[in-house]
Amino acid sequence: MGTRLLTEHLIKQHNPNLRYVRVRTSGMNRADIYAWNEDLHLSAEEQARLERFAGSYLLAHVCFHVKAYSDLRSDQVPVRDNIPELVAEAAMRKGLDQYGIVRVVNGMLPSGNIAFSRYELTTGTIYFDMENETAMTEIEKELLQRYLQELIPLGATCRVNYC
Repeated sequence: MGTRLLTEHLIKQHNPNLRYVRVRTSGMNRADIYAWNEDLHLSAEEQARLERFAGSYLLAHVCFHVKAYSDLRSDQVPVRDNIPELVAEAAMRKGLDQYGIVRVVNGMLPSGNIAFSRYELTTGTIYFDMENETAMTEIEKELLQRYLQELIPLGATCRVNYC
């Protein structure tokens, strides 16, 4: 499964000339790669090389589009927040699946339980059901959504149903 963190790691590993790399889901089965080299530039040659790498070695079901790192702002990509080490470690595992995602998230919850509900193929959306003894605040819901987004594959989105 190719999460954002794992994909960024693979890109940097195979393209050591790139200093700044950011990847984000931009739609169903689509992702953008933002990159710059040491000179804060992305040459046409580097862009073509990165597009070939993405098409050959990254997720086969995702169409990658390479952009200059400076496009993060104009594309309104949110600032990268610190994520818990537990989430980051899980996102770097190649074998992470829906059961692993549920285990990680449930291990972080003080009360309540999250469960995989279904995957909607036509929209690329993964649904989870969240049962909690007490009502979750909006901040808790936002954090849960961010952590899930780090754990699901690129090219997919997720929704949580609060039961």
